[in-house]
Formats: sequence, structure tokens, C-alpha cells
Amino acid sequence: QLACPLDLGCHSVEKFRNAIKGFNSPLVTGVRGKGLLNAFTVADLPDGKSAYDLCMLFKERGLLAKPTHHTTIRLAPPLVITDKQMDDCLGIIKSCLDDFPAMDRARFKDSH
Repeated sequence: QLACPLDLGCHSVEKFRNAIKGFNSPLVTGVRGKGLLNAFTVADLPDGKSAYDLCMLFKERGLLAKPTHHTTIRLAPPLVITDKQMDDCLGIIKSCLDDFPAMDRARFKDSH
């Protein structure tokens, strides 16, 4: 049970942003946000893939995210997200960032 959702929210924001930066993924070119609303930008992706395609991979693995433009991914976790849930989300993001560059573009051909 949460004593104060805002305390967890502030902790989660810091944890999220630091974790994404700490992945040192060549795909991530920036991390930003305000409150629990966060976004990260991805580099120009190989083989015509886009942030949308990366979001579809997140979805396959259990995480919903919103692509914005061609290179930005927005995440808006609930105010009541737990540390365990945040860790699970970060694990999905990390695995997707690691796996995505090697995936064939044809996998995403129907995604737009």
C-alpha cells in the first residue's frame, strides 16, 4: 500500500529517466519528461524502422507506449505504479532496445 503516491511518483520518475540513460543504448538519443509523463527519442533507425515499430515490440512484450513523430516514444505510467511494476517496464524497454536493431523490417511491415 502506498503512503503517498507523489513520493513514489517522484522516485519512479527519477528511476525511469536514470535507467533509460543508464542502458547506454545507441538507439536512445535523449530522455525528457515532466512529472510522470516521460519520453525518450531514438536515433534514426535502420531499415526504415520507426518509433512506432519499437512501440509495437513493447506491446508484444506487455508494455504500452505512444510513438510521437518518427523518433519519439512517450510513456505515461499510472500514479499508483509500484517499484516492481516500474522494474518490469524497464526490463521490457531494455530487452526491446537490445533486440530491436537486429530484427528484420519485414516483421513490422503491417504496422503502419
